[in-house]
Amino acid sequence: MTQLSGTQTVRKRLATRYDCNIVAQVETKFGAISCQVQNISSTGLMASTTSVAQLVVGQVVNISQAELGKLKGIVMWTSIGKFGISFSHPISDGKLSNISK
Repeated sequence: MTQLSGTQTVRKRLATRYDCNIVAQVETKFGAISCQVQNISSTGLMASTTSVAQLVVGQVVNISQAELGKLKGIVMWTSIGKFGISFSHPISDGKLSNISK
């Protein structure tokens, strides 16, 4: 971790991220949204969508995708049209190898 001013810390990514372009569904308490996963690692993903307004930092979501199955995660950040999710449990390298690059 990197210490910033005050008590704020930033967790450095240790997992390798892989570029991809796959469609997934993110299920929130407000309903499901479709997204394009742009990169993925064993610990999380970054995706884009036109429905980012439904996502709130800290919100628990379910992610569904054909090759990955169903995953649970937490929204870590949102930006205009993009968001990041940290998986509740790391996914295996086997599942990552199923992703079409």
